[in-house]
Amino acid sequence: MYVNSSNELIYDNGSSAVVVGVSGGGSTPTWETLFAADATFTMTPDNTFTIAGNRSTATDVVTMTNVAGGSGAILQFTNSTTSNKDIDGTSSNWSVLGTGVMTLKGLTFAAASTITSTAGDMTWTLEDNDATALKIGSSGATTMVTFVTTDNSESVNFGNAIQVTDGIATFISTSNTVSNVLVTNNTITTFGANASSAGAVCIRSTSLTTGSLLQLQLSDTANVGGFYLTCRESVGGTNDFTIGENGVVVALGTAGSNSFTLSNGDVLMSDGSLTMTDADDAASFSVTNNTATTASVFVLAGSGVFTGTTTTSFLTLTPSGLTTGTALYLPVAGMTSGTAVSVVAATANFTTGGKLLSLDSTAAVAGNHISVATTGAYTGTGMLLMSAGAMTTGVMVSLTSTTGLTSGSLFRATSSTAGAIATNGAISLSATGAFTSTSRIGFFNIAANTTASGTIAHISGTSVTDGTVLSLEAVEATLTTGLYFQCYDGAANDFSIGRYGATTIAGSASGTAALTVSAGDIVVTSGFLVVSANAKGVTFTGTGANGGVLKNLKNAAATALSGTQKDIEIDIAGVPYYFTCYPTKA
Repeated sequence: MYVNSSNELIYDNGSSAVVVGVSGGGSTPTWETLFAADATFTMTPDNTFTIAGNRSTATDVVTMTNVAGGSGAILQFTNSTTSNKDIDGTSSNWSVLGTGVMTLKGLTFAAASTITSTAGDMTWTLEDNDATALKIGSSGATTMVTFVTTDNSESVNFGNAIQVTDGIATFISTSNTVSNVLVTNNTITTFGANASSAGAVCIRSTSLTTGSLLQLQLSDTANVGGFYLTCRESVGGTNDFTIGENGVVVALGTAGSNSFTLSNGDVLMSDGSLTMTDADDAASFSVTNNTATTASVFVLAGSGVFTGTTTTSFLTLTPSGLTTGTALYLPVAGMTSGTAVSVVAATANFTTGGKLLSLDSTAAVAGNHISVATTGAYTGTGMLLMSAGAMTTGVMVSLTSTTGLTSGSLFRATSSTAGAIATNGAISLSATGAFTSTSRIGFFNIAANTTASGTIAHISGTSVTDGTVLSLEAVEATLTTGLYFQCYDGAANDFSIGRYGATTIAGSASGTAALTVSAGDIVVTSGFLVVSANAKGVTFTGTGANGGVLKNLKNAAATALSGTQKDIEIDIAGVPYYFTCYPTKA
Protein backbone atom coordinates (compact mmCIF):
# COMPACT_ATOMS: atom_id res chain seq x y z
CA MET A 1 0.00 0.00 0.00
CA TYR A 2 1.30 3.36 -0.96
CA VAL A 3 0.36 6.82 -2.19
CA ASN A 4 1.17 7.54 -5.78
CA SER A 5 2.13 10.85 -7.38
CA SER A 6 -1.55 11.75 -7.77
CA ASN A 7 -1.99 11.42 -4.02
CA GLU A 8 -4.02 8.26 -4.50
CA LEU A 9 -3.84 5.41 -2.09
CA ILE A 10 -2.75 2.36 -4.02
CA TYR A 11 -2.97 -1.22 -2.80
CA ASP A 12 -0.55 -3.62 -4.47
CA ASN A 13 -0.90 -7.39 -3.78
CA GLY A 14 2.15 -8.25 -5.76
CA SER A 15 0.46 -9.04 -9.02
CA SER A 16 -1.92 -6.14 -9.49
CA ALA A 17 -2.57 -2.70 -7.99
CA VAL A 18 -5.84 -0.90 -7.38
CA VAL A 19 -6.73 2.57 -6.16
CA VAL A 20 -8.19 2.38 -2.71
CA GLY A 21 -11.27 4.58 -2.26
CA VAL A 22 -12.27 4.74 -5.94
CA SER A 23 -15.99 4.68 -6.37
CA GLY A 24 -17.31 1.45 -7.61
CA GLY A 25 -19.09 -1.58 -6.44
CA GLY A 26 -18.03 -3.20 -3.13
CA SER A 27 -17.18 -1.98 0.39
CA THR A 28 -13.91 -0.41 1.72
CA PRO A 29 -11.77 -3.06 3.46
CA THR A 30 -10.43 -2.45 6.97
CA TRP A 31 -6.75 -2.32 7.94
CA GLU A 32 -7.25 -5.52 9.82
CA THR A 33 -8.64 -7.17 6.65
CA LEU A 34 -5.74 -5.97 4.58
CA PHE A 35 -3.23 -6.99 7.25
CA ALA A 36 -4.82 -10.43 7.53
CA ALA A 37 -4.61 -10.89 3.76
CA ASP A 38 -1.01 -9.69 3.50
CA ALA A 39 1.18 -8.82 6.52
CA THR A 40 4.13 -7.80 4.37
CA PHE A 41 4.40 -4.35 2.83
CA THR A 42 7.07 -4.36 0.12
CA MET A 43 8.11 -1.00 -1.22
CA THR A 44 8.69 -0.35 -4.89
CA PRO A 45 12.39 0.33 -5.40
CA ASP A 46 13.36 3.94 -4.99
CA ASN A 47 9.93 4.76 -3.52
CA THR A 48 9.42 6.02 0.06
CA PHE A 49 6.43 5.37 2.27
CA THR A 50 5.42 8.68 3.84
CA ILE A 51 2.88 9.38 6.50
CA ALA A 52 2.27 13.14 6.51
CA GLY A 53 0.40 14.85 9.27
CA ASN A 54 -1.82 17.75 8.14
CA ARG A 55 -3.03 19.29 11.36
CA SER A 56 -1.37 22.24 13.03
CA THR A 57 -2.17 20.89 16.46
CA ALA A 58 -0.51 18.75 19.10
CA THR A 59 -2.15 15.62 17.69
CA ASP A 60 0.30 12.76 17.19
CA VAL A 61 0.81 11.77 13.55
CA VAL A 62 1.35 8.06 14.22
CA THR A 63 0.41 6.19 17.39
CA MET A 64 1.34 2.58 18.01
CA THR A 65 0.06 0.65 21.01
CA ASN A 66 0.15 -2.89 22.28
CA VAL A 67 -2.48 -4.75 24.19
CA ALA A 68 -1.97 -5.72 27.81
CA GLY A 69 0.10 -8.84 28.11
CA GLY A 70 1.87 -8.25 24.84
CA SER A 71 5.59 -8.92 25.06
CA GLY A 72 6.68 -8.23 21.52
CA ALA A 73 8.25 -5.02 20.23
CA ILE A 74 5.82 -2.34 19.02
CA LEU A 75 8.21 -1.35 16.24
CA GLN A 76 10.85 -3.74 14.87
CA PHE A 77 13.62 -2.70 12.49
CA THR A 78 15.56 -5.27 10.49
CA ASN A 79 18.31 -3.81 8.35
CA SER A 80 20.16 -6.15 6.05
CA THR A 81 23.18 -3.86 6.38
CA THR A 82 23.71 -3.10 10.04
CA SER A 83 26.01 -0.20 9.30
CA ASN A 84 23.04 1.57 7.67
CA LYS A 85 20.66 3.69 9.67
CA ASP A 86 17.56 2.07 11.09
CA ILE A 87 16.19 5.54 11.97
CA ASP A 88 17.19 8.93 10.59
CA GLY A 89 15.80 11.93 12.47
CA THR A 90 14.88 15.36 11.19
CA SER A 91 17.60 16.77 8.94
CA SER A 92 19.74 13.84 10.08
CA ASN A 93 20.16 15.54 13.45
CA TRP A 94 19.85 12.16 15.06
CA SER A 95 19.94 8.58 13.85
CA VAL A 96 20.21 4.98 14.96
CA LEU A 97 22.36 2.55 12.99
CA GLY A 98 21.55 -1.06 12.49
CA THR A 99 24.34 -1.80 14.95
CA GLY A 100 22.43 0.12 17.60
CA VAL A 101 24.77 3.09 17.52
CA MET A 102 22.85 6.32 18.13
CA THR A 103 23.84 9.73 16.85
CA LEU A 104 22.19 12.47 18.89
CA LYS A 105 22.51 16.20 19.38
CA GLY A 106 20.92 16.01 22.77
CA LEU A 107 19.64 13.55 25.30
CA THR A 108 17.18 14.47 28.03
CA PHE A 109 15.82 12.21 30.77
CA ALA A 110 12.65 13.75 32.13
CA ALA A 111 12.53 11.57 35.23
CA ALA A 112 14.73 9.29 37.29
CA SER A 113 16.42 7.02 34.79
CA THR A 114 19.08 4.35 34.52
CA ILE A 115 21.62 3.67 31.80
CA THR A 116 22.73 0.06 31.95
CA SER A 117 25.42 -1.78 30.03
CA THR A 118 24.91 -5.51 30.45
CA ALA A 119 27.40 -6.95 28.00
CA GLY A 120 30.47 -5.81 26.16
CA ASP A 121 32.49 -2.64 26.46
CA MET A 122 31.10 0.85 25.93
CA THR A 123 33.04 3.46 23.99
CA TRP A 124 32.04 7.14 24.00
CA THR A 125 33.93 9.09 21.36
CA LEU A 126 33.80 12.87 21.69
CA GLU A 127 34.59 15.67 19.29
CA ASP A 128 38.33 16.07 18.91
CA ASN A 129 40.29 19.23 19.75
CA ASP A 130 37.47 20.95 21.61
CA ALA A 131 37.73 22.72 24.97
CA THR A 132 34.13 21.70 25.80
CA ALA A 133 33.70 18.43 23.94
CA LEU A 134 31.26 17.25 26.61
CA LYS A 135 29.70 19.01 29.55
CA ILE A 136 27.70 17.25 32.24
CA GLY A 137 25.77 19.37 34.69
CA SER A 138 22.43 20.45 36.01
CA SER A 139 20.25 23.47 35.58
CA GLY A 140 21.89 24.99 38.64
CA ALA A 141 25.41 23.85 37.81
CA THR A 142 25.82 23.39 34.09
CA THR A 143 29.52 22.48 34.14
CA MET A 144 29.81 19.90 36.88
CA VAL A 145 32.00 17.80 34.54
CA THR A 146 33.66 19.05 31.35
CA PHE A 147 35.55 16.82 28.93
CA VAL A 148 38.33 18.71 27.18
CA THR A 149 39.71 17.18 23.98
CA THR A 150 42.09 19.98 23.08
CA ASP A 151 45.13 18.45 21.40
CA ASN A 152 47.92 17.64 23.89
CA SER A 153 45.81 19.06 26.76
CA GLU A 154 43.05 16.49 27.03
CA SER A 155 41.43 16.42 30.47
CA VAL A 156 38.26 15.93 32.45
CA ASN A 157 37.43 19.02 34.50
CA PHE A 158 35.14 18.95 37.50
CA GLY A 159 33.41 22.23 38.24
CA ASN A 160 31.97 21.03 41.54
CA ALA A 161 32.76 18.57 44.34
CA ILE A 162 33.98 15.02 43.72
CA GLN A 163 32.95 12.39 46.24
CA VAL A 164 33.98 8.73 46.29
CA THR A 165 32.05 6.64 48.81
CA ASP A 166 33.35 3.20 49.82
CA GLY A 167 35.65 3.18 46.83
CA ILE A 168 39.17 3.95 45.77
CA ALA A 169 40.41 6.69 43.47
CA THR A 170 43.31 5.31 41.46
CA PHE A 171 45.56 7.50 39.33
CA ILE A 172 48.05 5.69 37.10
CA SER A 173 50.49 7.53 34.89
CA THR A 174 53.44 6.53 32.74
CA SER A 175 54.73 10.07 32.32
CA ASN A 176 57.91 11.48 33.86
CA THR A 177 56.94 15.06 33.03
CA VAL A 178 53.28 15.37 34.13
CA SER A 179 51.84 15.32 37.65
CA ASN A 180 49.49 12.46 38.54
CA VAL A 181 47.44 14.65 40.88
CA LEU A 182 47.44 18.45 40.64
CA VAL A 183 45.41 20.53 43.09
CA THR A 184 45.40 24.28 42.38
CA ASN A 185 43.66 26.96 44.45
CA ASN A 186 44.92 30.46 43.71
CA THR A 187 42.10 32.06 45.69
CA ILE A 188 42.55 30.57 49.16
CA THR A 189 44.20 32.89 51.72
CA THR A 190 43.36 32.12 55.37
CA PHE A 191 41.03 29.13 55.08
CA GLY A 192 42.22 26.12 57.06
CA ALA A 193 44.96 27.85 59.09
CA ASN A 194 43.40 26.81 62.40
CA ALA A 195 40.22 24.86 61.66
CA SER A 196 39.09 21.27 61.41
CA SER A 197 38.23 19.71 58.03
CA ALA A 198 39.61 22.75 56.23
CA GLY A 199 42.43 23.68 53.91
CA ALA A 200 43.18 23.28 50.23
CA VAL A 201 43.58 19.52 50.76
CA CYS A 202 42.12 17.71 53.78
CA ILE A 203 42.54 14.00 54.56
CA ARG A 204 40.56 13.02 57.64
CA SER A 205 39.28 10.09 59.69
CA THR A 206 37.53 9.72 63.04
CA SER A 207 38.00 5.95 63.35
CA LEU A 208 41.70 5.33 62.63
CA THR A 209 43.56 3.57 65.47
CA THR A 210 46.80 1.88 64.38
CA GLY A 211 46.51 2.50 60.66
CA SER A 212 48.03 5.19 58.48
CA LEU A 213 46.06 8.24 57.31
CA LEU A 214 48.56 9.09 54.56
CA GLN A 215 51.19 6.80 53.12
CA LEU A 216 53.93 7.91 50.76
CA GLN A 217 55.60 4.81 49.34
CA LEU A 218 58.73 4.48 47.21
CA SER A 219 61.09 1.68 46.30
CA ASP A 220 64.06 1.76 48.67
CA THR A 221 66.25 0.25 45.96
CA ALA A 222 65.16 2.63 43.19
CA ASN A 223 65.11 5.82 45.29
CA VAL A 224 68.56 7.42 45.09
CA GLY A 225 68.34 11.05 46.22
CA GLY A 226 64.61 11.37 45.55
CA PHE A 227 61.97 12.71 47.95
CA TYR A 228 58.85 11.37 49.63
CA LEU A 229 57.62 14.93 50.15
CA THR A 230 58.69 18.34 48.88
CA CYS A 231 57.35 21.72 50.06
CA ARG A 232 58.45 24.30 47.51
CA GLU A 233 58.19 28.07 47.07
CA SER A 234 56.46 28.83 43.76
CA VAL A 235 58.04 32.31 43.59
CA GLY A 236 61.53 31.73 44.95
CA GLY A 237 61.89 28.38 43.29
CA THR A 238 63.50 26.74 46.36
CA ASN A 239 62.51 23.82 48.58
CA ASP A 240 61.38 24.90 52.07
CA PHE A 241 60.90 21.40 53.45
CA THR A 242 61.71 17.93 52.12
CA ILE A 243 61.54 14.33 53.29
CA GLY A 244 64.03 12.39 51.27
CA GLU A 245 65.60 8.98 51.00
CA ASN A 246 65.52 6.98 54.27
CA GLY A 247 63.33 9.69 55.82
CA VAL A 248 65.98 12.42 55.70
CA VAL A 249 64.28 15.71 56.63
CA VAL A 250 65.61 19.07 55.40
CA ALA A 251 63.93 22.37 56.30
CA LEU A 252 64.92 25.85 55.17
CA GLY A 253 63.34 27.73 58.08
CA THR A 254 63.28 31.45 58.78
CA ALA A 255 66.17 33.21 60.50
CA GLY A 256 65.32 34.63 63.91
CA SER A 257 62.06 32.69 64.31
CA ASN A 258 60.93 29.26 65.51
CA SER A 259 61.15 26.94 62.51
CA PHE A 260 60.52 23.73 64.49
CA THR A 261 58.12 23.75 67.46
CA LEU A 262 57.30 20.71 69.63
CA SER A 263 54.74 21.63 72.31
CA ASN A 264 54.63 18.22 74.03
CA GLY A 265 56.48 14.92 73.91
CA ASP A 266 60.10 13.98 73.34
CA VAL A 267 62.59 13.82 70.48
CA LEU A 268 64.40 10.48 70.17
CA MET A 269 67.35 9.75 67.88
CA SER A 270 68.51 6.13 68.05
CA ASP A 271 71.67 6.41 65.96
CA GLY A 272 72.41 9.94 64.79
CA SER A 273 73.88 13.29 65.68
CA LEU A 274 72.60 16.84 66.06
CA THR A 275 74.55 19.54 64.24
CA MET A 276 73.55 23.20 64.28
CA THR A 277 75.13 26.07 62.35
CA ASP A 278 73.83 29.47 63.37
CA ALA A 279 74.45 32.87 61.80
CA ASP A 280 72.74 35.29 64.18
CA ASP A 281 73.58 36.89 67.54
CA ALA A 282 71.07 34.84 69.54
CA ALA A 283 71.02 31.60 71.54
CA SER A 284 71.66 28.65 69.21
CA PHE A 285 70.58 26.03 71.77
CA SER A 286 68.25 26.73 74.69
CA VAL A 287 66.69 24.32 77.22
CA THR A 288 64.22 25.56 79.87
CA ASN A 289 62.70 23.24 82.48
CA ASN A 290 60.97 25.02 85.36
CA THR A 291 59.41 21.79 86.69
CA ALA A 292 62.36 19.43 87.22
CA THR A 293 63.38 19.00 90.87
CA THR A 294 65.46 15.80 91.03
CA ALA A 295 65.77 14.70 87.40
CA SER A 296 68.66 15.66 85.12
CA VAL A 297 67.55 18.39 82.72
CA PHE A 298 70.45 17.81 80.33
CA VAL A 299 72.16 14.39 80.04
CA LEU A 300 75.20 13.30 78.03
CA ALA A 301 75.98 9.59 78.54
CA GLY A 302 78.18 6.97 76.94
CA SER A 303 79.35 3.53 78.13
CA GLY A 304 82.01 2.95 75.48
CA VAL A 305 85.76 3.02 76.14
CA PHE A 306 86.25 6.65 75.23
CA THR A 307 89.74 7.99 74.35
CA GLY A 308 89.01 11.24 72.51
CA THR A 309 90.82 14.45 73.47
CA THR A 310 90.81 18.20 72.64
CA THR A 311 88.39 18.82 69.74
CA THR A 312 87.19 15.18 69.85
CA SER A 313 86.43 15.18 73.58
CA PHE A 314 83.16 13.77 74.91
CA LEU A 315 81.90 17.35 75.39
CA THR A 316 83.59 20.15 73.46
CA LEU A 317 83.03 23.90 73.80
CA THR A 318 85.01 25.82 71.18
CA PRO A 319 84.44 29.60 71.32
CA SER A 320 87.62 30.17 69.29
CA GLY A 321 86.87 33.88 68.86
CA LEU A 322 86.36 34.58 72.57
CA THR A 323 88.33 37.57 73.90
CA THR A 324 86.70 39.21 76.95
CA GLY A 325 83.54 37.09 77.08
CA THR A 326 82.64 33.99 79.10
CA ALA A 327 82.78 30.48 77.63
CA LEU A 328 80.67 28.71 80.29
CA TYR A 329 78.31 30.51 82.68
CA LEU A 330 76.43 28.78 85.54
CA PRO A 331 74.27 31.21 87.53
CA VAL A 332 72.99 29.16 90.52
CA ALA A 333 71.35 32.04 92.36
CA GLY A 334 69.12 29.85 94.51
CA MET A 335 71.75 27.28 95.57
CA THR A 336 72.03 26.52 99.29
CA SER A 337 73.82 23.23 100.03
CA GLY A 338 73.85 21.98 96.46
CA THR A 339 76.75 21.60 94.02
CA ALA A 340 77.15 23.75 90.93
CA VAL A 341 79.64 21.45 89.16
CA SER A 342 80.30 17.84 90.21
CA VAL A 343 83.07 15.82 88.55
CA VAL A 344 83.24 12.20 89.78
CA ALA A 345 85.63 9.41 88.77
CA ALA A 346 83.92 6.29 90.07
CA THR A 347 86.63 3.82 89.09
CA ALA A 348 89.78 2.36 90.63
CA ASN A 349 91.44 2.58 87.20
CA PHE A 350 92.14 6.30 87.71
CA THR A 351 95.94 6.30 87.55
CA THR A 352 98.87 8.66 87.00
CA GLY A 353 98.18 11.06 84.14
CA GLY A 354 94.42 11.10 84.67
CA LYS A 355 92.82 14.46 85.39
CA LEU A 356 89.35 15.24 86.70
CA LEU A 357 89.90 18.86 85.71
CA SER A 358 92.56 20.19 83.35
CA LEU A 359 93.19 23.87 82.58
CA ASP A 360 95.82 24.56 79.93
CA SER A 361 97.08 27.85 78.57
CA THR A 362 99.31 27.42 75.53
CA ALA A 363 100.80 30.92 75.57
CA ALA A 364 102.47 33.29 78.05
CA VAL A 365 99.51 34.99 79.68
CA ALA A 366 98.81 37.15 82.71
CA GLY A 367 95.20 36.19 83.36
CA ASN A 368 93.84 33.98 86.15
CA HIS A 369 93.28 30.33 85.25
CA ILE A 370 91.01 29.82 88.26
CA SER A 371 89.18 32.60 90.07
CA VAL A 372 87.08 31.86 93.17
CA ALA A 373 85.35 34.90 94.63
CA THR A 374 82.43 35.84 96.86
CA THR A 375 80.90 39.26 97.33
CA GLY A 376 79.43 38.47 100.74
CA ALA A 377 81.02 37.96 104.18
CA TYR A 378 82.20 34.38 103.84
CA THR A 379 81.94 32.26 107.04
CA GLY A 380 82.18 28.72 105.63
CA THR A 381 84.84 26.06 106.10
CA GLY A 382 86.49 26.66 102.75
CA MET A 383 85.67 28.46 99.49
CA LEU A 384 88.02 25.94 97.90
CA LEU A 385 87.65 22.60 99.69
CA MET A 386 89.66 19.48 98.82
CA SER A 387 89.14 16.20 100.64
CA ALA A 388 90.94 12.87 100.22
CA GLY A 389 89.70 10.65 103.04
CA ALA A 390 91.68 7.51 102.05
CA MET A 391 94.81 9.31 100.87
CA THR A 392 98.14 7.97 102.20
CA THR A 393 101.00 8.41 99.73
CA GLY A 394 99.51 10.75 97.12
CA VAL A 395 99.79 14.51 96.68
CA MET A 396 96.70 16.63 97.29
CA VAL A 397 97.88 19.87 95.65
CA SER A 398 100.93 20.10 93.41
CA LEU A 399 102.20 23.47 92.15
CA THR A 400 104.94 23.13 89.53
CA SER A 401 106.93 25.66 87.56
CA THR A 402 108.85 23.99 84.74
CA THR A 403 110.99 27.05 84.10
CA GLY A 404 113.25 29.04 86.38
CA LEU A 405 110.96 30.94 88.73
CA THR A 406 112.34 34.46 89.35
CA SER A 407 109.95 37.07 90.74
CA GLY A 408 106.78 35.00 90.52
CA SER A 409 105.03 32.90 93.17
CA LEU A 410 103.74 29.35 92.94
CA PHE A 411 101.42 30.04 95.89
CA ARG A 412 100.33 33.38 97.28
CA ALA A 413 97.77 34.24 99.96
CA THR A 414 96.82 37.91 100.37
CA SER A 415 94.45 39.32 102.95
CA SER A 416 93.21 42.82 102.19
CA THR A 417 91.76 43.38 105.65
CA ALA A 418 93.61 45.43 108.29
CA GLY A 419 91.78 43.74 111.16
CA ALA A 420 93.27 41.21 113.51
CA ILE A 421 93.00 37.47 112.81
CA ALA A 422 91.76 35.98 116.07
CA THR A 423 91.38 32.26 115.32
CA ASN A 424 92.66 30.82 112.06
CA GLY A 425 95.56 32.24 110.12
CA ALA A 426 95.56 33.67 106.64
CA ILE A 427 97.16 30.33 105.74
CA SER A 428 95.97 27.58 108.06
CA LEU A 429 97.21 23.97 108.12
CA SER A 430 95.21 21.84 110.51
CA ALA A 431 95.27 18.13 111.33
CA THR A 432 92.22 16.60 112.99
CA GLY A 433 93.95 13.34 113.92
CA ALA A 434 96.91 12.50 116.16
CA PHE A 435 99.99 13.32 114.10
CA THR A 436 102.55 10.61 114.91
CA SER A 437 104.97 10.73 111.98
CA THR A 438 108.49 9.57 112.92
CA SER A 439 110.12 10.75 109.71
CA ARG A 440 111.55 14.21 109.19
CA ILE A 441 108.88 14.96 106.56
CA GLY A 442 106.57 16.94 108.79
CA PHE A 443 102.96 18.06 108.56
CA PHE A 444 104.26 21.12 106.70
CA ASN A 445 107.22 20.40 104.45
CA ILE A 446 109.35 22.68 102.25
CA ALA A 447 111.91 21.03 100.00
CA ALA A 448 114.28 22.84 97.65
CA ASN A 449 117.17 21.55 95.60
CA THR A 450 119.65 24.38 95.54
CA THR A 451 123.37 24.28 94.83
CA ALA A 452 123.94 28.01 95.01
CA SER A 453 122.97 30.86 97.26
CA GLY A 454 119.35 31.54 97.94
CA THR A 455 116.67 31.34 100.61
CA ILE A 456 114.36 28.34 100.89
CA ALA A 457 111.90 29.93 103.31
CA HIS A 458 111.55 33.70 103.75
CA ILE A 459 109.16 35.38 106.19
CA SER A 460 108.99 39.13 105.81
CA GLY A 461 107.18 41.54 108.08
CA THR A 462 108.55 44.91 107.10
CA SER A 463 105.82 46.78 108.94
CA VAL A 464 105.92 44.77 112.18
CA THR A 465 106.31 46.97 115.28
CA ASP A 466 105.36 45.04 118.39
CA GLY A 467 103.96 41.98 116.61
CA THR A 468 105.59 38.59 116.04
CA VAL A 469 107.16 37.53 112.75
CA LEU A 470 107.17 33.80 113.57
CA SER A 471 105.27 32.21 116.44
CA LEU A 472 105.62 28.53 117.37
CA GLU A 473 103.03 27.30 119.86
CA ALA A 474 102.66 24.01 121.74
CA VAL A 475 100.85 22.96 124.91
CA GLU A 476 103.39 22.96 127.76
CA ALA A 477 101.64 20.17 129.63
CA THR A 478 101.85 17.72 126.72
CA LEU A 479 105.17 18.78 125.16
CA THR A 480 107.77 16.44 126.72
CA THR A 481 110.60 15.37 124.43
CA GLY A 482 109.17 17.18 121.44
CA LEU A 483 110.77 20.29 119.97
CA TYR A 484 109.56 23.71 118.87
CA PHE A 485 112.35 24.04 116.33
CA GLN A 486 114.97 21.71 114.86
CA CYS A 487 117.85 22.03 112.36
CA TYR A 488 119.00 18.74 110.86
CA ASP A 489 122.07 18.37 108.61
CA GLY A 490 121.16 14.99 107.16
CA ALA A 491 123.00 13.03 109.85
CA ALA A 492 122.25 14.67 113.18
CA ASN A 493 120.48 17.60 114.78
CA ASP A 494 122.61 20.77 114.68
CA PHE A 495 120.22 23.06 116.53
CA SER A 496 116.95 22.55 118.38
CA ILE A 497 114.63 24.37 120.73
CA GLY A 498 112.54 22.21 123.02
CA ARG A 499 110.25 22.55 126.00
CA TYR A 500 110.73 25.72 128.06
CA GLY A 501 112.92 27.07 125.23
CA ALA A 502 115.74 24.63 126.03
CA THR A 503 118.24 25.19 123.22
CA THR A 504 120.77 22.64 122.01
CA ILE A 505 123.63 23.53 119.62
CA ALA A 506 125.73 20.64 118.33
CA GLY A 507 128.63 22.75 117.02
CA SER A 508 131.34 21.38 114.81
CA ALA A 509 134.77 21.35 116.60
CA SER A 510 136.76 22.95 119.38
CA GLY A 511 137.83 26.43 118.44
CA THR A 512 134.91 26.88 116.04
CA ALA A 513 132.15 29.20 117.13
CA ALA A 514 128.80 27.48 117.65
CA LEU A 515 127.09 30.59 119.07
CA THR A 516 128.18 34.07 118.11
CA VAL A 517 126.88 37.25 119.66
CA SER A 518 128.15 40.27 117.71
CA ALA A 519 126.66 42.79 120.06
CA GLY A 520 124.71 42.74 123.27
CA ASP A 521 124.92 40.31 126.16
CA ILE A 522 124.13 36.77 127.08
CA VAL A 523 122.13 37.02 130.28
CA VAL A 524 121.47 34.06 132.57
CA THR A 525 118.85 35.22 135.10
CA SER A 526 118.49 31.86 136.82
CA GLY A 527 120.62 28.77 136.53
CA PHE A 528 124.20 28.12 135.55
CA LEU A 529 126.62 28.40 132.67
CA VAL A 530 127.98 24.87 132.44
CA VAL A 531 130.95 23.67 130.37
CA SER A 532 130.94 19.90 130.72
CA ALA A 533 133.81 18.70 128.56
CA ASN A 534 137.34 18.25 130.15
CA ALA A 535 140.09 20.69 129.23
CA LYS A 536 137.54 23.07 127.81
CA GLY A 537 137.30 26.66 128.83
CA VAL A 538 135.73 30.02 128.34
CA THR A 539 137.98 32.03 126.03
CA PHE A 540 138.10 35.80 125.45
CA THR A 541 139.72 36.48 122.11
CA GLY A 542 140.77 40.01 122.96
CA THR A 543 144.33 40.75 124.31
CA GLY A 544 145.80 43.32 126.66
CA ALA A 545 143.28 45.95 127.55
CA ASN A 546 140.76 44.18 125.27
CA GLY A 547 140.78 41.01 127.34
CA GLY A 548 137.69 39.64 128.91
CA VAL A 549 136.42 40.81 132.27
CA LEU A 550 134.36 38.78 134.70
CA LYS A 551 132.11 41.08 136.60
CA ASN A 552 129.92 40.79 139.70
CA LEU A 553 131.64 37.63 140.98
CA LYS A 554 130.59 36.71 144.52
CA ASN A 555 133.00 38.05 147.19
CA ALA A 556 133.23 35.52 150.03
CA ALA A 557 135.45 35.69 153.12
CA ALA A 558 138.29 33.19 153.10
CA THR A 559 137.37 31.68 156.49
CA ALA A 560 136.01 28.30 157.47
CA LEU A 561 137.14 26.75 154.22
CA SER A 562 137.52 23.03 154.17
CA GLY A 563 137.64 20.08 151.92
CA THR A 564 140.10 19.09 149.27
CA GLN A 565 141.30 22.20 147.54
CA LYS A 566 141.37 22.52 143.75
CA ASP A 567 143.42 24.84 141.59
CA ILE A 568 141.74 26.80 138.80
CA GLU A 569 143.79 27.94 135.81
CA ILE A 570 143.08 31.28 134.15
CA ASP A 571 144.99 32.13 131.04
CA ILE A 572 145.82 35.83 130.57
CA ALA A 573 147.76 36.76 127.43
CA GLY A 574 149.07 33.22 127.21
CA VAL A 575 150.33 33.22 130.82
CA PRO A 576 148.57 30.82 133.17
CA TYR A 577 147.45 32.00 136.58
CA TYR A 578 146.18 29.69 139.31
CA PHE A 579 143.59 30.09 142.02
CA THR A 580 142.95 27.71 144.87
CA CYS A 581 139.33 26.78 145.56
CA TYR A 582 137.66 24.82 148.36
CA PRO A 583 134.52 22.81 148.03
CA THR A 584 133.16 23.62 151.52
CA LYS A 585 132.60 26.79 153.52
CA ALA A 586 131.04 26.76 156.96
